[in-house]
Amino acid sequence: MTRLVALPSMLLLLWSLVFVADSASAGESKDAFARASEALAKNDAKRALAELEVLADRGYIHPDVSYDRGIAYVMRARTNTAQPGDLGRAAAGFEEASRLAPHDG
Repeated sequence: MTRLVALPSMLLLLWSLVFVADSASAGESKDAFARASEALAKNDAKRALAELEVLADRGYIHPDVSYDRGIAYVMRARTNTAQPGDLGRAAAGFEEASRLAPHDG
């Protein structure tokens, strides 16, 4: 019987930990997006891409993030630090943004 009483408490604790971790992750994602947006405003494609790719690696999906990633790759493609595939990655970002928010464009 003691186990049955402890089980709901343990489940509540586990749910709380997951919720707190998810909330922290959401805050970190917003911060990373803000840093990426700031970098884009300063024409710093390298820094913007670093932040936007971290978001992608975390599985953060949002049309604005995808669109900004496309912009950042285009920006880098126009510099002497361009890498093969930059324009393809830009197109993929724009396509993803369009798919996520089909009525925005």
